[in-house]
Amino acid sequence: TSQRQPRTDGASPSEGLSIPPQLTRHLRDGRMVLFAGAGLSAMAGLPTWGPLLRRLIDVTASESMASAAMKGDLEQLLDAGKWLQIADHCKEQLGERYVSLLGEELRGDAVPIPDAHRLVMRLPFSAWVTTNYDKLLERAFAVERGGFAKTLTHVDADTLGTLLFDDVPYILKAHGDIDKPASIVFTSRDYRELIHGNAAFSMAFSAILLTRAVL
Repeated sequence: TSQRQPRTDGASPSEGLSIPPQLTRHLRDGRMVLFAGAGLSAMAGLPTWGPLLRRLIDVTASESMASAAMKGDLEQLLDAGKWLQIADHCKEQLGERYVSLLGEELRGDAVPIPDAHRLVMRLPFSAWVTTNYDKLLERAFAVERGGFAKTLTHVDADTLGTLLFDDVPYILKAHGDIDKPASIVFTSRDYRELIHGNAAFSMAFSAILLTRAVL
C-alpha cells in the first residue's frame, strides 16, 4: 500500500523544536525503534497506573466485600506509590474477574485511534516496543500500513530472535497483550519472572538495544 512519507530533512515539526540530525538519519535508514509507554495510550483516554489501580481498589472492595479498613490501607499504598503491592492484592482477591476487568479498562478496541498512534505508524520505524497492553498500535498499523502487524510479547522470545534478522516491522508488547492474559506483566511476581526468569527475552531485548537506535 502507498504510504505517506515523513519529513526526514531535519525540519522541525513544531516551532522551537530542534531535531538532532542523527535521529532523522537513523529513522530514514530504518534503524530506529520507538519505545512507547503509558503516555501514548493516555491520549486515547485509557487510564495510567494511578487511575487504573484506584479502579481496581474500588472493584476489589465492592466485589470481594473487603472491609473499609482494607480499602483504606490500599488507598494509602496508592498514595505511597506502592503500585505493585496493590496489584498483587487485587489480583489475589478478584481471581478470574481480574483479567476481565483489565480488559474492560485497557483493551482500547472501541475508542478512536489518536493522531499520535497514526503518526508513529507513518514514520519509518523498524519496530515499535511498548509496555502498554492495549490494541491501539495494532489498529493504527492496520489503518496506516494495511494488514496485520506481527505482534509479539515476552513469551515469544524465540520468534523475536528471528525477527531481529528479518527486515520486517513488528510490535513488541514487552509487558504483555490484553488478549493474552498469561502474558500480562502487572504484579510484583510478574515483574520478577520477566526480569529474572526469562533469559531468552532478556537476550533478545538486549539485542534490540545494541543494534538499534531507540527513541
